[in-house]
Amino acid sequence: MKKIQLLNIATTIITGIFFTLQANATIWRVNNRSNYNGSTLYGENFGGSPAYPVFAQINQAVAFGIVNNGDTLHVEGSTTIYDFAIITKQLVIIGTGYLLTDNPHTSSTALETRISRIFFNAGSGSSQLIGVSIISAGNVADAIVYVNVNGVVVKRCRIDIGVEFGGGVVDIYICHFCTTYRNNIQ
Repeated sequence: MKKIQLLNIATTIITGIFFTLQANATIWRVNNRSNYNGSTLYGENFGGSPAYPVFAQINQAVAFGIVNNGDTLHVEGSTTIYDFAIITKQLVIIGTGYLLTDNPHTSSTALETRISRIFFNAGSGSSQLIGVSIISAGNVADAIVYVNVNGVVVKRCRIDIGVEFGGGVVDIYICHFCTTYRNNIQ
């Protein structure tokens, strides 16, 4: 009987710690039509404030001091391709999805989240990329997800050229369509 009570108490404590850690994560908005400039404007045209800006680019969110490991970036759909992003924090990056005109009633808008390329570099281990289109904006390095850290998850994304892995990375989970994979392990 004491073993069952002890097990119940331990389970309750572990569950409480897990939910406490999850409760501290913040959701941030990224919209490339935002007037965010980091000093006087914080995306006021999209409801941003100095405490909770609406970033114009993913790199601005990554560089912002109070965007922490474990936070989520909701990257909104747009007619304009987002600049390439360099991720140096553990983040969950969520886009609007793709093929939205082929799948009616899945989104309030048919605008995809389109990024030219994305790098997962030191500090971004265990990040997730969900529901974005990685497409070319005219540079030969575009349309590729570059994974240089362990534990990255890429799912439900459309990637026009491929995924390139750095040397020695492990535990990468990729689940999507329309992609080739390149491995430049030296």
